[in-house]
Amino acid sequence: MDRSHTMKWFCAVVCMVCAQLWAQTSDLGYVVEQRTQWVAVLTDPALIHLFVDEFYITEDTITKIEIIDANNNGFTRGDLIKVFPSEEIYFIDEPSEHLQNEMDKWKFQANFRLTVEHSRTPDILEQQSFRKAEHAILASFIRGLNRNYKGWPLKAWVERDSLGITLEMWGYSDVQLEYEPPPPAGYDVVHVYKVMADTVYVPKR
Repeated sequence: MDRSHTMKWFCAVVCMVCAQLWAQTSDLGYVVEQRTQWVAVLTDPALIHLFVDEFYITEDTITKIEIIDANNNGFTRGDLIKVFPSEEIYFIDEPSEHLQNEMDKWKFQANFRLTVEHSRTPDILEQQSFRKAEHAILASFIRGLNRNYKGWPLKAWVERDSLGITLEMWGYSDVQLEYEPPPPAGYDVVHVYKVMADTVYVPKR
C-alpha cells in the first residue's frame, strides 16, 4: 500500500487571530497575526514508528502524529511533532537522511489557487472558459468587497463545513469599511448627477 494514501492533508491554523483593528496598530509592542500552516497527518503505523524511533518518543499509545511545518519552508529541521492522543509536542532537530527523503515527498496542493490583479474585474473573471465555478466564486467575493470596502489591505479566511460557514477578516481599516447595498436583481444601476426639466406649453384648441 502506498504510504502517501495514508496521509490526510489539510491546512491548519496554528496561530490565533486578533480581529480588532486596535491590536494591529496599537503601541503595545506586539501584533497577533494569523496564517495557515502545512500539516502532515500520519496514521500509518510504519510512518509513526519511523518518527518514534528517530526522536525517541516514549509514549505507550500513539494513534496519530501531526508534523507541523512551523517555518513554512517544507517539512525539515525546526518543525514540530504533535503526538495523539497525548497532544505532546516534540521538536524535529536533525532528521536522518532517510527521514528527510520521506518528508520531501509531502507537498500540499490546493484544489484551486488564483492571484489576480485589481484590473481583473468580476465581469472578466466570469467570462473565463475554464474553471468557471471557481472564477465565479471569486468574482462574487470581489463584488461584495468592492462595494463595502474601498481600500486595502484586508485579510480574510473562510471555511464551510456541515455546520455552517466561518468568516474571519482582519488587518483592515474600519474607516474605509462602509455598507453599500447590492443593486436590485435584474436592473442596471444608473447614477443621476443632474436633472434637467423643461416645461412644455400646449395651446388649447
